[in-house]
Amino acid sequence: MVRISCTAHVPRYLLFVIAVCLLQFSCTPDEPDNPDDPTEEDTPLLKHIGSARLSNDRAGVQGIGLGNKAFFAGGQDFIFVNVPTVSPPENHVDTVDIYDDQSGSWSRTNLSIGRSQMGLIAAGNRVWFAGGRYWTYNEDLQCTQVIDIYNTTTNTWSHDSLSEPKYDFSAVMYGSKIFFVGGLSYESDQFCRTADVYDTLTNSWEHRVLDRPLFGQGAVSGNELFVPRWNTDIVDVYNLTDNSFRTLQLGQARVQIATAAAGNLVLFAGGSSYMAPGYHRRVDIFDTQSGTWSADSLSEGRYEPTPVVIGNKIVFVGGTNTKGPFDASKRIDIYDVSTRKWSIDSLTFGTKKPAVAVVGDKMIVASAMQGIELGGEVDIFEILR
Repeated sequence: MVRISCTAHVPRYLLFVIAVCLLQFSCTPDEPDNPDDPTEEDTPLLKHIGSARLSNDRAGVQGIGLGNKAFFAGGQDFIFVNVPTVSPPENHVDTVDIYDDQSGSWSRTNLSIGRSQMGLIAAGNRVWFAGGRYWTYNEDLQCTQVIDIYNTTTNTWSHDSLSEPKYDFSAVMYGSKIFFVGGLSYESDQFCRTADVYDTLTNSWEHRVLDRPLFGQGAVSGNELFVPRWNTDIVDVYNLTDNSFRTLQLGQARVQIATAAAGNLVLFAGGSSYMAPGYHRRVDIFDTQSGTWSADSLSEGRYEPTPVVIGNKIVFVGGTNTKGPFDASKRIDIYDVSTRKWSIDSLTFGTKKPAVAVVGDKMIVASAMQGIELGGEVDIFEILR
């Protein structure tokens, strides 16, 4: 396990970062009143049925499901808060742990390059692990344009490339096409204005230039991709069909928001205030049918919970909560888009930005980081309805 030593020399800039983190818990910003705060339901969505552990402990692992298999890929075996240290940073991880829902067994394979903050998407019988960032041996962060593609029928790998190296972008599906939109590039040290579009029917690429940069992971509703802009109240809405944009406005500016869509609703949940106190409970809800906004709340303030859609329900798992600067949440908030009601559940462990995969009637959650320690624990839930 990686820990911060109380006796180790801590750089001044790191002390400043920690001080800012501590300040964030001195108060909580105003949040919308929620008359229907989440409660334990009489007929819950999830039932915890087992636990496991990844083949190696790591932070920043990412998850995705396809068919009867759940994939937990990449990450790093060090904690960024420990950098820089006297010794060089450890490795980014190329491990992909695979859970088979039919047999209940685990297997393991490897990416071509160990990395984190990839774009993951599943289509047909293939899972795409695109881009991402990694440390070099001279302690520089770099990003890659490599796409590793895993065929679940043959259990073999193939490879392709994005138009530029990048990480932390939206990887989404619309119709028969996969979109890798926006991101951040260390090569140019700026947000990306590219959208790489792969047609799974023709196996051909289209490379688009956007009229504005996009950064972070968004959600698709209809033919539009919704991406909250960093540290503002603006949402960029990208039309996947005609390459055009429009903008919307959140009720409150924040960063590290979890975005998900189901039915005709798009939810922007939680987040933090950049360089200011508070982790947020706030959930801004946009109705794409009526074009109207409403506001609601998570059961606890936190940033970067991992969203996953199960039928007509949007599930927000884990995140970093308000109990301390490095505290990881066990909470699962479940929003029913049909009834617009909340319910809650919990993990057996706290985790920041966990890796979540849905396969068959199972939801599998892998810890991505626990406080200032590496993650590795896995909770397996049965989906009851």
